[in-house]
Amino acid sequence: MMQVRDQTLDEIERNLSPLNVEWMDEAAAEAMALLAELPAKESYDREDVASMLDQGFERGILCARLFLMLSKDNMTIELTRELGEGGIGIKRYKADRERFLDAFDRLGLPGLRARLIIRVLRYGVSCA
Repeated sequence: MMQVRDQTLDEIERNLSPLNVEWMDEAAAEAMALLAELPAKESYDREDVASMLDQGFERGILCARLFLMLSKDNMTIELTRELGEGGIGIKRYKADRERFLDAFDRLGLPGLRARLIIRVLRYGVSCA
């Protein structure tokens, strides 16, 4: 039987130690690598978004989510709202590229991307 022992807050604090945790999984590492590779420009357009998706759709979608600050579920909701029925994956992108890029235009992705990258360059924040 497990023995119950009362501890004070001071005892608990003294027994705490740092916990080294690797937060970045493979998908996050790939997304960070793509973000670091993006060219620095004053403005971005739909072809820049297309290029990001063409370099690896899943990685590009993850980067788009980061720029838009959307969870995976919220990205699904937003893209489905913009595109309608028919899916939001790579098959839909390849079959209806212009409509897909229009959806990202309406969500403001090119402008958000430009503001974030300019801020990163201006303030020296590293993506790596």
